[in-house]
Amino acid sequence: EQQHKKYIAFISYKRDDEQAASWLQQSIESFKLPTELIDNNTHLNEFQKRYVFRDKTDMSCGVLPDIIKSGLEQSHYLIVICSRAAIKSEWVNNEINYFLSLNEDNYSKVIPFIIDGVPYSKDHECLPKAIRDIPKSKELLAINLNDSILDDDYKEIAVVKAISYMIELDFDTLWNRHKRREEKERQNKIAERHRYQRLESKYLCEMAEDYFSKGEYTQAYQAVLLALPSDLKDPDDRPYVVEAERMLRRFLHQNISFPEVYDITPSINQWAISHDRKLVATSDGVSGKIRL
Repeated sequence: EQQHKKYIAFISYKRDDEQAASWLQQSIESFKLPTELIDNNTHLNEFQKRYVFRDKTDMSCGVLPDIIKSGLEQSHYLIVICSRAAIKSEWVNNEINYFLSLNEDNYSKVIPFIIDGVPYSKDHECLPKAIRDIPKSKELLAINLNDSILDDDYKEIAVVKAISYMIELDFDTLWNRHKRREEKERQNKIAERHRYQRLESKYLCEMAEDYFSKGEYTQAYQAVLLALPSDLKDPDDRPYVVEAERMLRRFLHQNISFPEVYDITPSINQWAISHDRKLVATSDGVSGKIRL
């Protein structure tokens, strides 16, 4: 069982790699542990809020200041952002050595995050000297984002891998629960959006009926088209409402030919209705054009 400390991890990095360090801190702290895992693993209660220490000040070479020492002392793990810039940082080496001295050379507490360069390479070395000095017989959880730093899927896997390691939970268990929760949240968002779009479509059909009763068939037809989905097989498209079909049937039953309607957007991303309910503004969310 892990000793209680304020931070789950301390991120050591060269200022050149601040963007990667900031992304990693935010990703770890914002990751949601599945509730059912917490219920079944009481030791995870401490890690529901995973604070990460990342110093944001530029420091000259020398003795580690007290705030850095305190951060290292209060951290369960040390994550080292490894790059060709990092090997030039005396601070990164000092932080690694101090952390190891606090943890009785427990190398398993050090997690190298490689974002640039090649480990143990003559020309493109990325591992700080303090990590290269660790005996190779000691296996470290090294995470290599070198070739996939822009691949969001791989970056997500890397974050979950680091978190599962730090909270002592099987990666597959955490990853599978994480993806199931994501899918559930996605389905909930679709359902919520569909509920709102049904209300939109029904309101558009009411407008169409009003236009139809006044003989303004072009406006009625435009409103009906906006209320219809572009593709019934697309789960992300606007849901079908029977009111729209009924309005189209009114054109057919009363022998009213469908009016020519120009420049109707096939896919509506955003729309708004004027206060007097006489105008509908639409946008496809891509071209930047607004249509009335």
